[in-house]
Formats: sequence, structure tokens, C-alpha cells
Amino acid sequence: MANVPEETLAKIDDQPLSALKSINLNWNLENVPANNQMFGYFSPDNKSAGFDAPTIEISKPAVSLHAWVKRAASKVTVAFDGSGLKDGVE
Repeated sequence: MANVPEETLAKIDDQPLSALKSINLNWNLENVPANNQMFGYFSPDNKSAGFDAPTIEISKPAVSLHAWVKRAASKVTVAFDGSGLKDGVE
């Protein structure tokens, strides 16, 4: 995880991966830029599989890994031009 307070991560130290995925991140209404927590993993083949991290075997001195980091929380505003809607449709 990235941009997550250390005290939050310390609570799950030495726990299985399911504990990491169970961390609740809350949206900060007063400080929107603070909503930058990310979740990610490494892959050996430059492919992303959602949030399911592959098992990687390090069996040689030099291994090329690719990092995948995705925002854990986001807010999207959608706007559209409703001028072509029929009467009574909003």
C-alpha cells in the first residue's frame, strides 16, 4: 500500500494478505488531496490482474519486476448534455 499511515499498516503486521485487503480507507471530505491511498503489487510479466497479486518466484540473481499501483478510493463526477432529452425527462 502507498500513502497509508504507518500506524494503520502496523496493525496488520505479520498478518495474511486478507488482513491487508480488509483495511478500511475513509474518504476525507475536508482534505480531498489526502485521498491518495493506493494498493498495488509486483508482476513478472508487465500484466495486471485486477487486485489479485501473482505469486512470484525469485530463482535467479536478476529478476525484472513491474509495479502496479491503483488508487484505492476515488470520486468521479459525471456530467452530460441533457438538451436532447424528451420533454419530462430529467
